[in-house]
Amino acid sequence: MMKKMLLVLDGQTGVLDREIHKKNQIISNINLLIDKFDTIQQPILFTRHTNKTSLVAETGSWELVSTIRCPETPIYFNKKRSNIFAEENFIELLKRLNIQTIYICGFVTNGCVQAACLESQSRGFETFLLEDAHSTFVKNAEKVIDSWNQKLAEAGIEVLKTHEAIEQLAND
Repeated sequence: MMKKMLLVLDGQTGVLDREIHKKNQIISNINLLIDKFDTIQQPILFTRHTNKTSLVAETGSWELVSTIRCPETPIYFNKKRSNIFAEENFIELLKRLNIQTIYICGFVTNGCVQAACLESQSRGFETFLLEDAHSTFVKNAEKVIDSWNQKLAEAGIEVLKTHEAIEQLAND
């Protein structure tokens, strides 16, 4: 059976310690999505971006923030690149899990989020961006987020609000 997956990008302490636009609302929406995917028993994958400066592996800043709920059976994927699809073994993991559809949320809109959306779609996955469940820390964040939501929608990625995705998943 082909599955849907929730991809939660880089919800790490070292990322969320920054001035993230609407941080609490974004985390709340991510948690609603996690709860729904957990309820329908579909995989939830959390990425942890790793670098040699602010997100050093196995340090506090690298760990997922405690305000993002972690289901009983999370899948973690450590990455070094903005584009998770460029990581060795990621595509194999998706194939092993029989993933056909990917719902994308997390951080950072103008980096890892947009890269994951575009690459997911280019590789043939049905791709959804949760427009109210991703954010960034850049100046003019709201404009940047709105601009990426529009660009990604124009590129053919389905852009949904969290409540729309939850309704859609409930009806599948």
